[in-house]
Amino acid sequence: MREFSTEQKLCAGFGVAVVAVLIMGTVAHRSLQELLVVNQQLLYRVQVASRLDDLMTLVLEGDDLRREFLRTGDVRSQRACEANARKFTATLERIRELTPGNPYQRASYAKLESLVEEKMRSWNEPVAGNETVSGHPLAQEATSSPNVKTTEQIRRVLTQMEREEDEVLQARSLASQAAARRTTTLLLAGSILSAVIIGVALFVIYRDIERRRKLESQLLAVSEREQSRIGLDLHDDLSQSLTAIATFNKVLGDKLTELSLAGIPEHERVAQLLDEAIAKTRHLSRGLYPIKLEANGLMSALYELATMLQETPDVMCQFECPSPVLMRNNSTATHLYRIAQEACHNAVRHAKPTRILIRLAPTDKRIVLSIQDDGIGLPKTVPNDKGMGLAIMQYRAKAMGGSLEIRSLDHDGTTVICSVPNEDSPSP
Repeated sequence: MREFSTEQKLCAGFGVAVVAVLIMGTVAHRSLQELLVVNQQLLYRVQVASRLDDLMTLVLEGDDLRREFLRTGDVRSQRACEANARKFTATLERIRELTPGNPYQRASYAKLESLVEEKMRSWNEPVAGNETVSGHPLAQEATSSPNVKTTEQIRRVLTQMEREEDEVLQARSLASQAAARRTTTLLLAGSILSAVIIGVALFVIYRDIERRRKLESQLLAVSEREQSRIGLDLHDDLSQSLTAIATFNKVLGDKLTELSLAGIPEHERVAQLLDEAIAKTRHLSRGLYPIKLEANGLMSALYELATMLQETPDVMCQFECPSPVLMRNNSTATHLYRIAQEACHNAVRHAKPTRILIRLAPTDKRIVLSIQDDGIGLPKTVPNDKGMGLAIMQYRAKAMGGSLEIRSLDHDGTTVICSVPNEDSPSP
């Protein structure tokens, strides 16, 4: 089965989340558009209902003005009635504009128009001058049976239209509520789905990172164990063999002396090479397996590191430990030693120092290791192929749950500070 990389999983997870968001956004957009249409229709229905109420009010006002004119003969009442008729016509036209395709109102609207025309004729019918006095038969026109009947018919038609508009308004209101609920549900579902997808993607990424971190830690532990094994083999096997050979060579020298053959150059050269091989073997074994299992093993190893660096020409190395640092965690002690070893070797190889100070100091909760030199400092940019040592130092610090800080100024030296939890500190 193919194993996908973390980057591929990341891209796939966020890609699916983006697609889901786009789909939910499209559906939500359509629902919102539908909701806007329904709300617009609701607004039209409200306006229609308001205009229908206005129509009935105008009919009653027109009748009152017409009666006033016939009773008193006041021309102002007739003019007001004519103005009222114009308002009536404008309101009726506005209703027509608001309900262009409403099938419920076509028949009622046609009947209303015929009744309105009849009402208009009764309002605008001319009256002779001497016939406008009170008590003339025309003065009773506004309250005659045909005129009242027309008004009542208009009232019934308007009532029917209002009832139909109320039914449409209620239906549109229910549709609006349904659209709002659907939109809210879709947005909520989309948000939850996107959150779940992103959460799953982040969980997978976190799991991969943890798996990789554990693998790196295991590889580092295996490397440390292999180095320790090689160091022990050098110390216990090769070094002992070389020591045995040196012993036999010394015995051989004693026999040559008995035979009066002492001082042979080849024999002396062999003895010298054996001593150098034994010294180098011990040096290598200490580098590969520096930390003894005792609690003070780190202090001893750092002291030996400073002693070995002291042999470097033109470099003075010193180890300081104000108070004893006893570490029973051999893994943490090894990491700290490797950080000090790498920092010192980097300084000797690249910084051209004259003095290196290795300092180990405990606090209540932390153990602080610092390596300070007076060299030329680190370059501003470190090539990728030459920064592996710094990266490994950072990783070692994180593996211990600590931190690593590197301070460097041009021609003012470099200080490497590693701080780790003090596991052997007394609990509060």
